[in-house]
Amino acid sequence: MNAESKTFGQYLRSLRKKKGLTLKELGGLVGFSYSYLSQLERGERGGAGGIPSPDILKLLYKPLDVDFFTLMEKAGYLPVGETELAMDSYNKTAEEYLNQLYIRAQENPDAGVYSKIVDVIKEYIDDVNYDDTIFTIVQKIQSLNDLRAKESLVSDLWNITYDVSRDELDYILNNEDLTFCGQSVTDLDRDLIRSYMKALFRDRLNTKSLL
Repeated sequence: MNAESKTFGQYLRSLRKKKGLTLKELGGLVGFSYSYLSQLERGERGGAGGIPSPDILKLLYKPLDVDFFTLMEKAGYLPVGETELAMDSYNKTAEEYLNQLYIRAQENPDAGVYSKIVDVIKEYIDDVNYDDTIFTIVQKIQSLNDLRAKESLVSDLWNITYDVSRDELDYILNNEDLTFCGQSVTDLDRDLIRSYMKALFRDRLNTKSLL
C-alpha cells in the first residue's frame, strides 16, 4: 500500500458514506464482495500501486454518484482539472442552445419547442418539469455531474436547435464561434452575408420573407 492508494481509498469511502451506503449495499450494486471493497478503501487492493483499474471504476462511479472522468482524475489516470474544464464548456454550450430554443419557443408557441426541450432533458435528469423556467433548467443541467451524459445531452439539444431553426444559414450565422479560414466572423461579416443572400434570392422569395 502506498500513500496514493490510501488517499484514493479514503476518497472512495467518503463517496460511499455520502451516499449512505454500507459496504455490503455497495457490493450488491456492483457485484463485489464486502472484503474486496473494504480492501479498496484501505488502499490494499487494486491494480498498479493499489489503485483500482478503469474497468473497476466504471462499475463504481454510478452507485457512488460521481462523474466517471472525475474518478479517473482522482485515480491518476487523467490530468487534474480536465473534467472540470469539459464540464464548464458543456454547461456554457447547453445554456447557449437553451437560450436559442427559448427564443424559438416564444416566436412560435404552438410548435411545441418547449416540450421537446423538456422531453430530451428528462432522459438525463429526472426532476425536470414542464413548468420549469429556462433558468431553472440551466441550473439542473449544471448540477448533472456525469460528463458523458452531459456531452450526450448537449448533442441532443444541438439537434433540437437545428431542427427548429428558421433555416440552416441563419443557424450557422448565429454561432458565436463561427470562423472562416481560421478568421473569426464578425457581426459586420454576418450582416454582409445576409445582405448578399437576400439579393441572391430576391427573385425566388417574396418580399416579406426577405425583411
